[in-house]
Amino acid sequence: MQTAPLEPVTAAQSPSQPSWTPALQRMAQRGQIGRRKGGSLLIEEGEPEGCLHFVVEGSLRAFTGRPDGQEFTFGCCGAGEILGQLSLDGGTRSASVTVEEAVVYRWVKRPVVEQCIVEEPGLAFELTQQQLAQQSGCGRPMATKLMGDLVERAVCAVKSAWG
Repeated sequence: MQTAPLEPVTAAQSPSQPSWTPALQRMAQRGQIGRRKGGSLLIEEGEPEGCLHFVVEGSLRAFTGRPDGQEFTFGCCGAGEILGQLSLDGGTRSASVTVEEAVVYRWVKRPVVEQCIVEEPGLAFELTQQQLAQQSGCGRPMATKLMGDLVERAVCAVKSAWG
């Protein structure tokens, strides 16, 4: 699958920020603004991408696919949610994300995330809490698997950021 080209959004076109904590708002403000149309692919499973996506408005669906064409949907998310915590370890994306309803988002690359965590260590816990809240709707077996991945990857990311 191909990802749709990014449609830049000027600061004047950006809607107001959802209700993230002040520290998460400061991190999001350091990111670039993007917009995608409904039906486009925002993230493709297996891509090497270490950044967070802060959803400002719109809705997304995270899923994984099998070679036989079947898909498993992890869940849908909207304004105020954050995607990409697991890719911060430098690994590949663990799921694909499609735009269900036109979306405006901010994306923050790993070096910026690391700098924010160095400046405000509590952000590591805030990102973990955000991820856990999103995973709570996946069902116990999937949430347990994802939690194991999250803890392992988060520890590595924090160690990397703190040297």
